[in-house]
Amino acid sequence: MFVSKYEKEFSQYYEFRSSILSDSARMHELCYLKRFDKYIADNIQTDENVLSESFMCRWISTLQGESISIANEVIVIRQFLKYLNLRGYNTFIPVVPKVQDDYSPYIFSDEELELIFASADNTIVKDKKACIYLPIVFPVILRLLFCCGLRIGETVRIKMKDADLENGVLRLVNTKGDKHRLVPMSEKMTDILSKYCLAMGLIGNGEAWLFPGNDKKDHISDRSIKRRLPSEKTRRAITYALNQKASLMRVLDDPRLELTNNAAERAIRPVTVGRKNWLFCDSEKGAHAAAVLYSILNTAKMNGLKVYDYLNWVFERIRRCDFDNIEELAPWSELIPENVRL
Repeated sequence: MFVSKYEKEFSQYYEFRSSILSDSARMHELCYLKRFDKYIADNIQTDENVLSESFMCRWISTLQGESISIANEVIVIRQFLKYLNLRGYNTFIPVVPKVQDDYSPYIFSDEELELIFASADNTIVKDKKACIYLPIVFPVILRLLFCCGLRIGETVRIKMKDADLENGVLRLVNTKGDKHRLVPMSEKMTDILSKYCLAMGLIGNGEAWLFPGNDKKDHISDRSIKRRLPSEKTRRAITYALNQKASLMRVLDDPRLELTNNAAERAIRPVTVGRKNWLFCDSEKGAHAAAVLYSILNTAKMNGLKVYDYLNWVFERIRRCDFDNIEELAPWSELIPENVRL
């Protein structure tokens, strides 16, 4: 598990810490310890047991993320360094970096929230390996996160015995900071949760997970829920759709407008299919001429003309045409004979 010269000390320290930490805190601490262990292995090649001030400053400078996350990681490693000092090693204990308020929350509008909940209520699972209960579980978890301010990790670990549906209270055990909390629910949220438990057959089974996984022996995973939550890209997509609502609704007002750009895609397909051929245009002017020609051909199609007959008609008249009246030969010209039209 650990690979540096302090492998034995890391293992002993982690074993001690594991006995007093909750599962979530233990996993976080293990992650920080393994990262620091790898950094030591990559940067200390000698047998000298010294973690100097300069070494620790270089390590801190490599940490990335929000300032609060960096501070938390340094706090965990400080505790390990203190443990090394008690074991007789000469190590430098760094100062915890100052935490800056660098978090910018995004506040969803009422319209965005409605779209998010509507999407959750219509969850479709295409992955065969995904939890079979996800379409039922996810809408309820999302509402708990929104209504009660819960974290995902503590929500999926709730058991039926911790849900007091009669009084509308949830009991959270071993949450962040190894704390226990009582979380009240609104009447509407309590009613939603009660109906959910009844539908899932959880009533009366205190040891059952409130949000079970496939075999019901374990809870649904945090990752399954996080993957369904709105990401930054989803938020941007929702915001864009709402900002463009007036333009998007125009398709309902005018039957000539199409909902998609499929017609344009079909029109450029011949050009795309022949793309390799265009690499052999002898000059920039030749490429420009080809582009003009294809534009005329597709415009003729859009105006309901027989392209071959239209070109014959144009070539017969273009030599006698006055360029001031060149538009008379355009695909939309009223002078085009009926036998050229579809």
